[in-house]
Amino acid sequence: MSVDSVDREPPKFRVGAALSKTFSVLFRNIVPFGILALIFNVPLLLLSQFGTGSGTEGVGMGLLSQAVIGLATILLSFLLSATLVYGTILELRGGRAGIVECMTRGFGLLLPVIGVGILVSLAIAVAVFVSIVPGLIFNAILVVAAPLGMIAAGVVAVMFSVAIPAAVVERPGVMASLTRSRELTKGNRWRVFGLFVLLVIINFVITGAMSLVFGVSMLTAGAEASTLLIIVNLLAQAFMSALFAVTTAVIYHDLRIAKEGVNVEQIAAVFE
Repeated sequence: MSVDSVDREPPKFRVGAALSKTFSVLFRNIVPFGILALIFNVPLLLLSQFGTGSGTEGVGMGLLSQAVIGLATILLSFLLSATLVYGTILELRGGRAGIVECMTRGFGLLLPVIGVGILVSLAIAVAVFVSIVPGLIFNAILVVAAPLGMIAAGVVAVMFSVAIPAAVVERPGVMASLTRSRELTKGNRWRVFGLFVLLVIINFVITGAMSLVFGVSMLTAGAEASTLLIIVNLLAQAFMSALFAVTTAVIYHDLRIAKEGVNVEQIAAVFE
């Protein structure tokens, strides 16, 4: 029997390979992807400044502003993910997409992307609520409920982590995108979870380092350091949001290759 006739084992989803591919794609497109991330993060900065700028608002208005900021953060993050999915898949195929082209593709699927985002957010919220019930019953909210809530949120987030890429690439509809994500992540959810944990650690290290450096600077430079801190925080937030968005696209790409045996040409063919 010849070597060519032997069935080759399909490639497996590997955390290290996916992370390496993510950074490679992001840094090769750091200017267009960075600009897109800033476009989506500047409104969040303005909203947060507006929400904290008034010292006379009541508790109800404060909670309302925080809810608006939270909802805006979720929706804008999903829209950013939709715009960068297109650019990431093209980059993996050896092409290159511009800012306008990425935004056109992303906003062309505005309604299904928002629909997916809302359903995923609701699923996470429901999972957290259900998981904290035992803690509420036994009056152990911090000891039992908090860890259970975090675990439940992580499980649901991983399960639906590639719903947006599925919605952008395959365009099956809102519910079908959630189903596709559940199917693609099945059997690899611990690996996907591990990859996201690494991103959270990276985010923690970056924000922690910035807080330490600029916290000391603000004690000596005053308002100028405060303004600089806002700018640096915006850049860091934009970088991390782009990193998470590219990661979900890479995960989707690698899971389809590992589970379905397709190649990047077949995945990107829908964009032609």
